[in-house]
Amino acid sequence: MVGVRMALLRQRGGLPLFQHGFATSRDSNRMISRRFLVTGTNDKDILDKQERPSLVMTGGNTTPTSTEAAAASAEELLDASFAAKLSKAKIHKQSGGHSGIFPWRSSPDLHERLIPGTDENYSKGLLLGGNLTSSNPKMDGFATACFFLRISFWDMLLFRNSTEQDMADSMAWAFGAAVKEITEGRTIDDKDQEELSSSRLKEMMEEQKLAKLFESATEFGRESLEVKLETTPILYNENFYEQDIEIKHDTDIIEDLPMGLRDGPKIVSLFVFPFLSRQQIKKGDPHHLRKYSKLLDAISASNDENDEAADTSYMHSMELSRDLMEDFRRKGISENTVVCQVLVPCLETFWVKDTNTGKILQGDANQRTVVHLVRFEQTTKTHIVQGSDKTNDSMSSRFFPFRHELGQWKITDIDDLCDGNLLL
Repeated sequence: MVGVRMALLRQRGGLPLFQHGFATSRDSNRMISRRFLVTGTNDKDILDKQERPSLVMTGGNTTPTSTEAAAASAEELLDASFAAKLSKAKIHKQSGGHSGIFPWRSSPDLHERLIPGTDENYSKGLLLGGNLTSSNPKMDGFATACFFLRISFWDMLLFRNSTEQDMADSMAWAFGAAVKEITEGRTIDDKDQEELSSSRLKEMMEEQKLAKLFESATEFGRESLEVKLETTPILYNENFYEQDIEIKHDTDIIEDLPMGLRDGPKIVSLFVFPFLSRQQIKKGDPHHLRKYSKLLDAISASNDENDEAADTSYMHSMELSRDLMEDFRRKGISENTVVCQVLVPCLETFWVKDTNTGKILQGDANQRTVVHLVRFEQTTKTHIVQGSDKTNDSMSSRFFPFRHELGQWKITDIDDLCDGNLLL
């Protein structure tokens, strides 16, 4: 049964997860299925299991699950028992914080905003996603995947686990490629090669904040500081435990990772900002942006205020939503921003050394296991399909007369270096 399901996945083929960027050059023997999924992990046994599962993909559950079960959430990824274990962990202020010579967080601990019960979680949560903009993040992720990323409803329902793992693996691999580009940019002396490296970095990362941050970092102290940053993501589809068995037994560094991240990356959240993109913000449509900002304020207020005020805010948000939908119908096209946050476990060596004294000023000389929170965005376009343009008479086309155009994923933030690099 497992073989049949995996064969079906391969035969169906996948949508390109990354276009024109780093993932297209991946070696064929390491290529994984480029399919999309829903939201974060869902079963508690993923976090609380005591025995490590096989790294060979099983293709998900053997029987269909409900829609709600298929759409996993960050809340289940970070359940109470897991949070209790994490609350005892020491926060690495020196090597794990963002303050330092080089903008990098190298720590096995989760970010506090992901841990329920912390002040960071209460004030920031998932940074405009999940618990801050929706009463049902499970369904948010499910709808985002089906509607905006063109993933088959049945694929997610029947092959949830393998689809989730493949998407998380692809993003983790892309993160590793981007980190490699950062470090190579610091060692390049040739001007033309430096410009080429900068161009590649901007293809992988959001340009205005994140890419500029690392471009500045690669230039700072080039003559007096040496930076070593080697990051290897731990992937489901590469047998890390067999390849690195010697490292594991010698140092037990794998034990530093939370239990739920020892077998590979996890998707924390998947959600969408419909009718909004960075390009729209850059062009500057003040009327549209003002309306959208009011909508976000109204949604936030409806969650925070007393019952009467919340009802008023809710009605206001519904009115603004209808206005945005009318704008979409009038134009016939909209740009949307899909946001996916992924926790990526890595084997990492990171340090900043004074070239004159040889002293390590930041980081650790030893290789260690760390966790990075990586935020991706993809701009998609939705077109209203007119009656004469419909290519089939399926039920979905009758009830949802839209055509979706995928963009390419870009990294917009790493470990909250840019405070989430939010759209608004």
